[in-house]
Amino acid sequence: MIIPNRRRISINIATTHDGGRTWQIQASGKNAGYMTCVRIRPGSRGKEMIAVGDRHISYSSDYGKSWTKISDEKNLYVCEWTGKDTVVLAGKDRIALLQLRF
Repeated sequence: MIIPNRRRISINIATTHDGGRTWQIQASGKNAGYMTCVRIRPGSRGKEMIAVGDRHISYSSDYGKSWTKISDEKNLYVCEWTGKDTVVLAGKDRIALLQLRF
């Protein structure tokens, strides 16, 4: 979830482990910008995530505390894991398949 901070202009990433009753800030102002879709990697129990947006694709391996830009692909708005290392991405006038190698 992205939560705007009213005291200053920044974006926060927050997670919940109790269905939304409480939230913990994970990356206050340290994220890679606005992302339209974030998905948890299957089998990672929330540790690994991929995120897409209008400017790039990012990956986190620490529950969203830090993010690494893995591609400069633009105008992607949705993503879905279709396997442990495969993500389908869709955006403006296209659908793409991303095969990750770690």
